[in-house]
Amino acid sequence: MTQSCMPGMFRDGSCGLTRANSSRNTLSSGKHWKPSGTLQRIIMLPPCKSTYLQYKEDTDVKPPHRIPSTRAYPILAKYIADSKPSVQIPNFFTETLNNCILLRKQFSASLKDPAYLRNDRKNKSHSYFVTILEEVRSILEIQGPSEAPKGSAINLTNLFTTLNVDEPSQAFLDAPDARPTSKPEFKAPIHEDPFEAYLALNLLIDDFNTIRRAVDDIWNGYKEGKHTLIAAALTTNTAIDFARELEQDFSDVIERNGGFEEMYSVWWSLVCDECGIDPDHREIRMGGAFDLLTYETADAVMWLAYILLKQFISGLKPNVIPVTKRGHWGPIDLSGDWDAKRPQEKFQFDLALIFETFGSLVALIRLAQDKGLDSLAVEDELIRGLRIATETRKVSLWNVLSVQIMLDIHHRLRKDVLRPYESLQAVGSHVGESINNYLKFFRPLQDSRWPQWQDEEFLAIQQQNEELITVDIYREEMLLNFGRAPEKHFHFTHHPVFAGLFAYHIQMRFHDAAVSCVNSRGIVLTARHLYNAMKHEKLITATWPDMELLALIQPDATAFAGDAPKRRQDYFKRLAIMNGMSTVSFSNNARHPRLLQQSASGARPGIKQKAELAHVFAHRYLEGSRRVELSLDEMEKIMDNTNAFEDQTTQPGSSRQRGRARRLTIPEHLHNMCAALTRETNSPDFLFDYLAMQSECRSLLDLVTSDDRMRTAFGIGSKAKQNDFPEVVGGMLAALAETKNPGVPDYFEKGAERWQMLFSRPDQKTCSRVKTFLWEQYQLKPLEDGLDLNAVTGPDSLPKDQADGGRSSP
Repeated sequence: MTQSCMPGMFRDGSCGLTRANSSRNTLSSGKHWKPSGTLQRIIMLPPCKSTYLQYKEDTDVKPPHRIPSTRAYPILAKYIADSKPSVQIPNFFTETLNNCILLRKQFSASLKDPAYLRNDRKNKSHSYFVTILEEVRSILEIQGPSEAPKGSAINLTNLFTTLNVDEPSQAFLDAPDARPTSKPEFKAPIHEDPFEAYLALNLLIDDFNTIRRAVDDIWNGYKEGKHTLIAAALTTNTAIDFARELEQDFSDVIERNGGFEEMYSVWWSLVCDECGIDPDHREIRMGGAFDLLTYETADAVMWLAYILLKQFISGLKPNVIPVTKRGHWGPIDLSGDWDAKRPQEKFQFDLALIFETFGSLVALIRLAQDKGLDSLAVEDELIRGLRIATETRKVSLWNVLSVQIMLDIHHRLRKDVLRPYESLQAVGSHVGESINNYLKFFRPLQDSRWPQWQDEEFLAIQQQNEELITVDIYREEMLLNFGRAPEKHFHFTHHPVFAGLFAYHIQMRFHDAAVSCVNSRGIVLTARHLYNAMKHEKLITATWPDMELLALIQPDATAFAGDAPKRRQDYFKRLAIMNGMSTVSFSNNARHPRLLQQSASGARPGIKQKAELAHVFAHRYLEGSRRVELSLDEMEKIMDNTNAFEDQTTQPGSSRQRGRARRLTIPEHLHNMCAALTRETNSPDFLFDYLAMQSECRSLLDLVTSDDRMRTAFGIGSKAKQNDFPEVVGGMLAALAETKNPGVPDYFEKGAERWQMLFSRPDQKTCSRVKTFLWEQYQLKPLEDGLDLNAVTGPDSLPKDQADGGRSSP
């Protein structure tokens, strides 16, 4: 049976479906949905703004004065049209007027005057309002859109360009300031009726499907190796955050008209009427049979996700843990092409996936609550929404979107749905190995001057890594407390976003702790200064691969407070400044040039935190904050890092000033954000192992300072302690600066010889631990004069046959 589709459900005039006997063109088909062209507009960020709210603002575009009657619109238009000199109608007003007319006409036509919305007086009122808007357009001689407008930005033409501006007289300039007068507000009348409410719901669902398509594209990019897991997960959860903010735009309108769930049910009936769905197939339930059109329509408008979520929530009992055996709700078959499956197979897959996964996640939520935990280590929007829904027994549209996105990811990835957990395991494995090596090497060398809290942080990361990624303490606690539990790591293997966010949590926590540790000890900074001095004094010719890589990641200005020094008198000076000595100590007019003065700002970090964009999300996924909304400053950081403004580098002023230029649509913003996060999280900047580098530097400094004469000269005893190295190397460089002859102190030369011998060995793994890992993991290509960081490609970027053969990258 061929049925026409519902006009107005989406902005291309379709309900998101092709005809029943044609090939499928929906999200889960693996093909891209065509963007809604008719009324595609720019969603402004920050803050997010729904299409409905934009539509309401489109009716309030004149300067604020008062609320006119609808009959006054043509009069105002006639006044503008007759103005002398003639007034040029701004482009944004033309687009706004056309959009308002088209929106109301489309949605009004789609209603078919159903009984539950029938109100002759209201219908006539809306028809009259559209007629008035069309009359205004005719008076102003504005052409209606001949075709669907592209997704171009609104041209914010200066409203004052048509005015003649005269220079003010001196009398005017000398006049006293006028008293400010209050201005009454000018706004279009608000129609509080079912038509307005269902128009709002229709536009919101359209916005959500736009976000849904963007997220699906992102996970398709992950499957093809274009995006990292961390980038895809962070972007996905942020997309749902955006959607939740859009829903808040008109929550009051929804509540005044029966609430979301009641309105959604009516709206689904409307969709079924227009798409010709058999009444027997409208009520989707477990064990029910339905045809292709019903499944595709329900999937396209997220009704299927809503029904399954609602059925799961309704079936929950307070004292019963909803964990079931694998296969209880049917097979979760990841084989085969999703498009080739029959509707009943697709429905059975979705049902089994939701009921098994949600049963495990609810058990996880209750476990956290029983343990007195405010939240899990990481809580994504699906888990948070499920927690709220189980407490309130109410469902919001953003809850439905989070469920739908989980289904879409499984439809998209199929067998590759296990890759996210494998990537998480790779992160945990490397972090665990690095921390273990650090603790074995450094803990026996501790002294009282070294604070213990940093080692405690590494121990805490290691414990979390072991319990959650290796052992699965969640499952063990469920067995202990509830007597039942899902299969091991079920919450990671069946929930890719959760796995990705946890990979971010572990990797970012390790990165921050390692940078803090390296900056506190100063061993890496000291070794870099000594290496620089030895190179310029031509005491060594062999290259230190890891230090050269570090120099590319952390530029000279960070480590040397300027360019790397090349003269003997500057080696010690720069190291002293970095270690907190004042530059005044080295001025020509210093009273006591040999007495160094402490700088008020203290020591400077030789390593700077990387991954600025990824750090925006640290408050939520790293620090355990319950705050889910992004602040204005955080949003600006995101937008600055994702090229949110056109020609940003050429536009003067702050980001707020640049914000007056064209902004990106939410899909554009999400794609750019994911690309920027991929660049960050798949680069050596973010993945450089500073702990391994510190151990490497410690070994080499031990080798250089092992000479008896050096120990005697600097009074360091039989062996230098780790906190002594900045002082020892500082003394060496100071002695070198005071040497009058071209040569160097003998112990300095002997230390350089030992270092040169180690670097010259064919097997350099003992002094290239970091390089070895990055070479294997990221295919860095060595060049004659250094490393080519532009040639970095992580395993997530490799062809699938190569990526599966090695360790996975986050």
